[in-house]
Amino acid sequence: MKRRCQARGVSVWGNLELKLLENGTPDQVRAEVRKIMSQAKDGGGFVLMPTAAPITLPLSPVTEANYRAFIEAGLEFGQY
Repeated sequence: MKRRCQARGVSVWGNLELKLLENGTPDQVRAEVRKIMSQAKDGGGFVLMPTAAPITLPLSPVTEANYRAFIEAGLEFGQY
């Protein structure tokens, strides 16, 4: 789908399940970000983001650690 829409200037957003950020481990988050970026970043037009935002505040220590892992992995694997 990305290839079909790319010529029209369409971008693709999302792809990381909130469930993983709330219940996974930093290593699982990092692995998923790496997989997503390898599948979606080629050719540009991809924005890595969670599928939703947490509604429980303050963030649990697990969710906070996973968000940090998400951001760090995005910066590492998202570079062109």
